[in-house]
Amino acid sequence: MFLALPLLAQDVPPPAADVPAGAVSAPVEVPVEVWAQKGDLRRELTAADFAVTEGGEPRRVVDVRPLTGEPWRFVVYIDRVLSGTRSVRAATGALAERIRPLVGLGTVELVVAEPEPRVVVEATRHVAVLDEALSRLFLLGEGRDDVRQARQRFRERLRSLPEGEDAVELTGDSVEDEARMVRRQQERLAAWLAGRERGGPSVLFLVSDGFDVDPRGFYLAELPKAEAPPRLADILAPHVLERDAAETARLTAALGWTVYPLPLGDESLPDLRRWRPRSSAEVPLGVSVTLPGQRQGAADGKPEPPPLPALLAPGEPLRWIAEASGGQVLTSRAEVAEAVARLRSRWLVAYETARPESGPSVPVEVAILDPKLASRSRRWEGPVHLEEVAALRAREALAGEEMPGSLQVSAQVRLAPVEGDPAARQGLLEVRLDQGSLPPDSRWRLSLALPAGSGAEVSHRGLSTADLAADPEGWTWRGTVPLTIDAERLAVVVEDLGSGEWGGDVAALREEEEEAVGEAEVLPAPPARPAGAELRGFGVRILDPAPGRRVGPVDVSAEVRVPEGRRVERVEFFWNDELAGTVYGPPFRHRVRVPLDRPEGYVRVSALLDDGSTTEDAVPLNGANVGERLDVRLRELYVVVTDRTGKPVRGLPRDRFRVRQDGTVQEIATFEDAGSLPLTVALAIDSSASMFRKLENVQRAAASLLRGGLSTRDSALLVDFDTRPRLVTRPTTDLPSVARSLDLLRPDGSTGLWEAVAFSLEQLGGVPGRKALIVYSDGVGEGEPFSYRTTLRLARRSGVPVYLIVTNAESVHRSGGSLRPYAAKLRDLARASGGSVYFMQAEDDLTGVYHEILAELRSQYTLAFYPKEEAGGWKEVRVEVQGEGLSARTVSGYEGEE
Repeated sequence: MFLALPLLAQDVPPPAADVPAGAVSAPVEVPVEVWAQKGDLRRELTAADFAVTEGGEPRRVVDVRPLTGEPWRFVVYIDRVLSGTRSVRAATGALAERIRPLVGLGTVELVVAEPEPRVVVEATRHVAVLDEALSRLFLLGEGRDDVRQARQRFRERLRSLPEGEDAVELTGDSVEDEARMVRRQQERLAAWLAGRERGGPSVLFLVSDGFDVDPRGFYLAELPKAEAPPRLADILAPHVLERDAAETARLTAALGWTVYPLPLGDESLPDLRRWRPRSSAEVPLGVSVTLPGQRQGAADGKPEPPPLPALLAPGEPLRWIAEASGGQVLTSRAEVAEAVARLRSRWLVAYETARPESGPSVPVEVAILDPKLASRSRRWEGPVHLEEVAALRAREALAGEEMPGSLQVSAQVRLAPVEGDPAARQGLLEVRLDQGSLPPDSRWRLSLALPAGSGAEVSHRGLSTADLAADPEGWTWRGTVPLTIDAERLAVVVEDLGSGEWGGDVAALREEEEEAVGEAEVLPAPPARPAGAELRGFGVRILDPAPGRRVGPVDVSAEVRVPEGRRVERVEFFWNDELAGTVYGPPFRHRVRVPLDRPEGYVRVSALLDDGSTTEDAVPLNGANVGERLDVRLRELYVVVTDRTGKPVRGLPRDRFRVRQDGTVQEIATFEDAGSLPLTVALAIDSSASMFRKLENVQRAAASLLRGGLSTRDSALLVDFDTRPRLVTRPTTDLPSVARSLDLLRPDGSTGLWEAVAFSLEQLGGVPGRKALIVYSDGVGEGEPFSYRTTLRLARRSGVPVYLIVTNAESVHRSGGSLRPYAAKLRDLARASGGSVYFMQAEDDLTGVYHEILAELRSQYTLAFYPKEEAGGWKEVRVEVQGEGLSARTVSGYEGEE
């Protein structure tokens, strides 16, 4: 299997190189592990023992020396998205055992990707700090296992798919989502490594369970054969990850990293009874672990959860990256110990080559000539300015990722005719560089990324100062670029090959409005907004696409007008009512998928301000009247229907409902029984000083909801509040970890209820899909500085039902005194949001209340309508339901737009 990687990687066509820089002859050093096939290596090695080929050409070996005295660099990279909890704990525990020999060789850095890489411990040789961090991850670390979780959700949705629904579309979407998730994790790893300074022996311990390079196998096996068209496997082929895995392996090796993947999911965890506390004077975090070899069950002593769907061949991409970089896949603690011990036996083999300052990586093979010896080393080398790094940055820019480069680059492109070929397409591209004076001999690389299938195609061209036109504001390059038939934008990355600085931009293609111009002409200003009313105050306008006929991936861009003193909280992009993505800052662009089998509908963009205000715009696609623009504001309502006893009622048809806005009946545009859709629940729990005796009861009730109520498709977050609110756990599908976080709550301070509600609603603001807030409090927030009116306004605008559980009901309900108005405020807050309030005694069992709320949320309906009239001001909304004794509850209204 190891031999497959070099062949596969060489099948990936390297980007074309055209950099006007001469090659420089210089030695290249490659770490090589050498061992005897039998017994020990008992002799010194010389240049005569090795043969090196680079790009298929022999190279002269100029030096061989033991890799001793060289400072090593170690990175422990934990990909939580692609790892299960057992692998995270087993791998960090195994590395904790080896931390002293690693520190004896060099620095160790600890990085956790969840999904973005985050440095947990900077590079250090401090044994206690590293041992502490790894030990804590061993004891408490959690893997997200997102791929298998997604497969489980697919399996559940497939089994519960209503009759008549298209299982093929669900399969296609699921394969695409999995491929996108894995591809992004690969890109994040490669981008993080590319941002590190190169040099010296570098080792990456990659904690990951791997993934299937061909995810189709699982999904097609789950799909009933009668429902799967024969060509479905070919339709899903663009989402195969073979090329992505090979490119990541190639780039990692070319950057000089030796990779040791650690998929230790099948390794037994050590006995946690052997860990001992450490004094705070020794290290601030206070836990140390002694790792024995005894086999044990789950690290926390609890039974293992039901198994998730298996991956079919997750070790394949891990073997590729290990083989390409000269590393090894380590599947047990014993193998980890052996690999660390062998690091000291590596040799540095130096060979001479002629290498340009920039270009693609090239294959290299270092062979040991003595048949009694064996060796392993990395299979790829490259110049300092690798084209693969520039291609990665360009692809990320095209996908809408933020570009951290320091150069200020802007780009414009417009469609231009191709002389003699009316069917061909090309673009006139202008790239501006805001730079001062440039040295006459400066060299640059321009990388262009164009959409291609499910990914992007990248090309490179070299530039010199003579290729750039100077003006008072900077430097400009102009030229033509070929365009595919469906290309509507491209990404540009410019790199200074002298300093290594770079920057980029994304340019949207626009049709040429004037006569074709030559390359030397200055391109017009960026395209204006589509025709329509000017934005005043707070507003959003879709710039692209215009109404028309489009299917597949559609790039949507929007303009947002923000009132003075306000800021945009988020901008959401939809296909019909399905959330496609969320952007938190300009440029407001996102890709929306228009399904091939259901192409008629509209793209919709919704903007939210920091004060809770919202506004929308929509454009129809593929309909009968594609030339019309939808000047509408879709309003979506989550509705609960109850009978006379207060029990929720499910299964009602659409024609039993009526929506009124300010008394006027509205036409229901969409209707859905939403109870089976994924749900995100925010749990806000009062931990003020008065909760000293009550907190355990609340913790037990909330934990029962997390462990026995919500499903694996649902998410939760935890907010702890006393005088001020605090976010304990961010939104996550890892419900057991949220339940464990309940134990962290400690009673103290006073009760700031209104601020806690507002804060919790803010945490739910960026979460897509169905949401609910459940608040427990035993106190009265009348004296708190945070305004009740502000909280009420946010609750109305959020569209999130707020459920309030309040103990000490006798105080709240007493006929006299100042607390009665407080009860009215609680009821108004719940009613305005479409939720409920529960007045309880302190000693009552709260478990039933939490599950009653969940049962109600499982009974929700989703209704949406386009207001017949919508001017500014508050709009009262009411939902009526036909049926004796039935009543409907939803948000009380919304703020209309001018």
